[in-house]
Amino acid sequence: MKQNKKVQPKKQQAKPKLSLAERWNIFISNRIVQFLLIIIIGVVFFKNYNQMYDHKIDLNGDNINYFSLAQAMNDGKGYTNTMGFEETPHTHFPPGYPAFVAKILKIYPGNIQAIKGANGLLLLLSIIITFFLLKRISGNVILAFISCLLAAAHPELLKWASQMMSEMLYLFLSTLALFIAVEITDRKFMLNKKWFEYVLIGLLVLLANYIYFVRTMGLSVIISIVMWFGILGIQAFFKWRKAVGDERKNNLKSMIKWGIIAATIFVTVFSSKMIWEKRNKDLGSSSSAYVENFFQKKFGEKMETTADWKERIEYNISNYITKWIPNTLFYTKYEIKDPITNLEWIRGISILILLIAGLILTKKWRWILFFYMASTMAVLILYPEQFGGSRYYIALVPLFIFILLNGATQLIDFSLKKSKLPQPLFLEAVAIILFAGIVIFPKYSLMRKQVEIEASILDWKDTQNNAFTGYLEAAEWCRENIPTDSKLLCRKPEIYYMYSGHRRSERFPMYASPDSVMKVIREKKATHIIIDSWYRHAYATIIPAIKANEGKFKLLKKIGEADSINHLLPTMIVQFNDAWGYKGEIKNGLAEGKGEWTYQDWKKYVGEFKNNRPNGFGQYYDSTGTMLASGIWKDGQLIKPQARKN
Repeated sequence: MKQNKKVQPKKQQAKPKLSLAERWNIFISNRIVQFLLIIIIGVVFFKNYNQMYDHKIDLNGDNINYFSLAQAMNDGKGYTNTMGFEETPHTHFPPGYPAFVAKILKIYPGNIQAIKGANGLLLLLSIIITFFLLKRISGNVILAFISCLLAAAHPELLKWASQMMSEMLYLFLSTLALFIAVEITDRKFMLNKKWFEYVLIGLLVLLANYIYFVRTMGLSVIISIVMWFGILGIQAFFKWRKAVGDERKNNLKSMIKWGIIAATIFVTVFSSKMIWEKRNKDLGSSSSAYVENFFQKKFGEKMETTADWKERIEYNISNYITKWIPNTLFYTKYEIKDPITNLEWIRGISILILLIAGLILTKKWRWILFFYMASTMAVLILYPEQFGGSRYYIALVPLFIFILLNGATQLIDFSLKKSKLPQPLFLEAVAIILFAGIVIFPKYSLMRKQVEIEASILDWKDTQNNAFTGYLEAAEWCRENIPTDSKLLCRKPEIYYMYSGHRRSERFPMYASPDSVMKVIREKKATHIIIDSWYRHAYATIIPAIKANEGKFKLLKKIGEADSINHLLPTMIVQFNDAWGYKGEIKNGLAEGKGEWTYQDWKKYVGEFKNNRPNGFGQYYDSTGTMLASGIWKDGQLIKPQARKN
């Protein structure tokens, strides 16, 4: 009998020892770690947002328009202007953001802070989506984390997130659209999840259409996504031509899929655009205000010559490079009216080089970022000079931060590798953190102080701007002292609407002759006008009209006094009545010949005039028509009583 041999267990092979770099990659890729990073971003966001949150109503007219349009939608009036003398269908702002605000006001009626809070939430969600987008694009979790951490502390972003403006909704939608476009492109992600791919494609098409109705600038992100899928389709076409067998079939399927996605987005957005424009045209709007602004110069003149366009493009390019973008990223103070210095050019070009390097060195999907940023900036370079500044590219700020960090990191990484210094274990992570902590974050702290100071002012009337506060005081005075059915003209009807208790008003012409101004006043049947020095348009247009139509305007209230030292002018509320003043024969623009003058207490002089004054025989009546005096007058004074003309 054979003895059973004892089977010896096989020795397990020892697992290869992981390097510190490999362990770091496993650690940083862990979902729990990434969740903790998102928590940190959220904590930083809420801390900064609460400190910089501005409770005041932003006095940019757009956000008050959005509010009133949302109120009208909730009141069952449709997409309607309700701030003017007559309620009319609105044709200027697309309805995407007012519809969003209307939903909030359904839950929180009349609550402006709820709208502001919703915009803050949209910013936070945008930053979280940006984290996943940048992580997928760069393959670098730390780079994505630091970029989003800086975005969560960026004072300019936080400032816009506490206003009733469409910027945060646009940022959220455009970021989500870019993220979905990248996810659809990533075939590994879609493996065995075809149904989910179809859901994402449908969502992307809906997002593209909604983005257009939030901001017309949304065409830039829509075009970039269409171009991205178009290029993927073209690449698949060339691969299809060269491939054989199953690979050829797969490339054909890819070509068809990318082409269908690009065409669907393009056709649906174009159709939506046509429907919106047809609706406006049917309502009598023959042109777009955006198009009119595009061809208008700063002081109302029209763009006519090649030299005009050359001047605009040079102005915008130089200011975006030397002033606006550097200020957004590094809080570099500037005066837009001052000539550009050599230092500003050096600084701006250096930042531009970093941005270009960061974009070129982005590992994946760099082209979709390029299309989006390039199309946005191309529009802004061609847009009127008065519309320049960070507001118009605020949605690009998180991406600017990312490619700036990426560019700086790659250059630092390259320099360290070329040096003979000891190499840190996590070279890129160290470079990112050092550049962000030493160069960028201190600048954001300086920028933050200015935003906090503005936010700490609880009421606009507490500011030191006398012209500005005078306008607000005038609106509040009108709420208490003029009839509710008054028809008032002013420079900013939106602000008047908010501070007068939702009273109606309309805008007076900004650049017009006295005759043109009087024509508008009469056509609109205006009864009151606010003359303010905030924008000085009233002093440039209304005052000359008043002087040319003596007696037809009555001063009701004057706020402040003229101060030539500080270049201040008072704010005034005047009443207009076309029955007041002179009617009769005119010579050289003055009353001369036979006529009558109705005074503002409704007394009346009827008779002869010269040099705009009663001169010659005339009769003076009280407000009931009873004659008070008759005779010969000289320069408005009765010098010889006389019952009738001899």
